[in-house]
Amino acid sequence: MTWRLGLLPALAVLVALIVADHTVPVAVAVAAAVVAFAASALFARLTLWPLEQMCRKVERITTHRLAERVVTPRGDDAVARLGRLLNAMLDRLEASTERQRRFTSDAAHELRSPVAAASAMLESALASGASEQMVPAIRGALVEQQRLGRIIDDLLLLATADEHGARHSQVEVDIDDLVFEATAAAGARGVVCVDTGRVGAGRVVGEPHLLASLIRNLIDNAERHAKTAIAVSLTESSKLVTLAVEDDGPGIPPDDRARIFERFGQLDASRRSNGSSGLGLALVQSIAQQHNAVISVGSSSLGGALFSVEFTTD
Repeated sequence: MTWRLGLLPALAVLVALIVADHTVPVAVAVAAAVVAFAASALFARLTLWPLEQMCRKVERITTHRLAERVVTPRGDDAVARLGRLLNAMLDRLEASTERQRRFTSDAAHELRSPVAAASAMLESALASGASEQMVPAIRGALVEQQRLGRIIDDLLLLATADEHGARHSQVEVDIDDLVFEATAAAGARGVVCVDTGRVGAGRVVGEPHLLASLIRNLIDNAERHAKTAIAVSLTESSKLVTLAVEDDGPGIPPDDRARIFERFGQLDASRRSNGSSGLGLALVQSIAQQHNAVISVGSSSLGGALFSVEFTTD
């Protein structure tokens, strides 16, 4: 950009010399124009350097790094005012995000007790011999209570993931151990066949509790939408650890793959009937971002969806 800002002064000098004195040699006029161009470009670069620094800083700021601020130059010119306005906006955004995070955590904690109490009363009503007409309604209400409990648990995990975004513990975690724990639980449920034949060793740095939640939610999501089977693989290269979870379900259309990571996002109403809260994949994305991992969605060789998470190890 700075070289383009130097073109106009250079052209102006060239035209002025030619118009003022037709005897000026072309070489002298061109040299003067080159000098004007270089001086103008250098001046523009020095002037715009603080703005370039701001742009680079803003690019690095995410929802997990809202405490960072741009460096504001002294003075009261447009660049200095822009820096102060950006920092003020980041102050408001950080405060708003913190209020939202605190509300989510507090609301989830407060909801846990009444939901657990209501579930206990429904189970007691079933055990005490409810009438045949009431049994279906009580069982249906109990299923919804259990689903509400899972939503609350996911909200608490999301709040925890957001809270630890900028300061998660730097612990070496054996991802393969977490994968085998989650797949063993899925295998015990017996809903689908679970293939772990391609799970190798893999170690990353992060928060074990959150990484376990990421793996568990990916496997639960695959289990909900699979017809008969899911497959989990884990590979490690010199710089990457890649976790892949795939299923033989209906898959996800390319146009919908971005929306599935939205909180409470659902592609269709039928997904709610299988126990999905719409928070699991949002939690997966939040944890992946916190660990500087890249998550992608594609088509599985099994015919369904393929979720891949790439962790950087260096």
